[in-house]
Amino acid sequence: MEPVAIPARSARRRWLGPAAAHQLAVASVAAALVLFVEAVHWRGGDWPGAIYRAGLFRRVGLTMWNAQWYGGHWTFSYSTLFPPLAGSIGVYPLALLSVVVAVWAFDRLVTEHFGPSARLSSYAFAVALTAAVAIGQRAFGLETFYLSASDTAGRLTGVLPLVEQSSLLFGRFLSSVPFFTYGGILARDAQVAAALAAAAGELGATRRAKHVELRHSAPLADLPLADRTDKVSMVLPLPADEAALSKQLGSKLRSQIKRAEREEPTIHWGGPELLADFYRVFAAAMHDLGTPVYPRHFFEVTLDALRGAVDVLVIRVRGRAEAAAIIVRHGERVEVPWAACSAAGKRGALNMRMYWEMLKLCVARGARAFDFGRSTVDSGTYRFKAQWGAQPLQLHWYYWLPAGADIPRLNQSNPKYELASKVWRRLPLWSTNLMGPWLVRSLP
Repeated sequence: MEPVAIPARSARRRWLGPAAAHQLAVASVAAALVLFVEAVHWRGGDWPGAIYRAGLFRRVGLTMWNAQWYGGHWTFSYSTLFPPLAGSIGVYPLALLSVVVAVWAFDRLVTEHFGPSARLSSYAFAVALTAAVAIGQRAFGLETFYLSASDTAGRLTGVLPLVEQSSLLFGRFLSSVPFFTYGGILARDAQVAAALAAAAGELGATRRAKHVELRHSAPLADLPLADRTDKVSMVLPLPADEAALSKQLGSKLRSQIKRAEREEPTIHWGGPELLADFYRVFAAAMHDLGTPVYPRHFFEVTLDALRGAVDVLVIRVRGRAEAAAIIVRHGERVEVPWAACSAAGKRGALNMRMYWEMLKLCVARGARAFDFGRSTVDSGTYRFKAQWGAQPLQLHWYYWLPAGADIPRLNQSNPKYELASKVWRRLPLWSTNLMGPWLVRSLP
């Protein structure tokens, strides 16, 4: 009988060899470091230059400087390829991608030349490159356009800032201004306002925006724009002293405010030193509402920009912050753009005590009106503010829209937003605190 050749059983195929598995691990470490650095909001001095070069490419195409310009600068921000790549996919996504690719390439180079014993240097390189590249996002880095009008003598007669945002859900749009209730056109007269509104529409068409939003607190005459009027600001006229304020609020509110005394709260007014406590309460409250939270750095920038006109309030119970707010003063009017209270704090009426403390401070400083912020008419927040005696001030948000388009609904009345909000509430708090600052830059 002739021998029969029996093929050896092939070994089980591995998806990744040792070298590839190591390279994947190094790239993963680099990506994780980038995410961590973004989460803590470190920033570097070259970030404005990176934003500028990406924006310059979008406007005028590829531009070149002489060789000396690049000397001493790291490749990511000043390479020839950076402007078109960042202009196409964005500065921060390119930063993340460049870190991972650079670390992967470095790992291949060093291990091929020095062998596996040099692999530890790849992880050190990932740490060093992340610190140089993936930091520096100041607030949101959104592109801003400034429209202005002048008379024949060259004197300024009107201005309109417009901030561009974009997202997969809502597309590209421009707002004046996002993240705040008030903005829009500042003009000498109706004719100048109309000219700026027309220029805003032209910019929206050029940028291929789905809409341009102008947030006004008073109607503008003769503007060929859609007017949305479902939002109001809730404003409370303030009396001259605390005793008159207490009487104005009525016995029911006074009883609810007094209820908080059982929790033995401590009241703390200050500035940036209270921001950590404020953010802890605020981030948890936004999660419960199903809304991405602003990065803490957004509030740091805001407090710095409004220095001297902003105060932070924190209410603690047994050393733990349970309610917090930020108020902004402008003339004789004070606004509370951000306020939050924990679920435990609400059960102890600390939310009522929080507003009482804000109103007391405003009266003591001679303010004439307290702005509770905007609400949708007849919503839960509208009724909460109305019980304090606040009166609705009609807001007029004007829209330039492409032909045939409807006024956008970038809120929970939009099915897209409502579904995303439901999913967001089910995610763990740590994950929403990590992802929220990336997403909120695309929401108005």
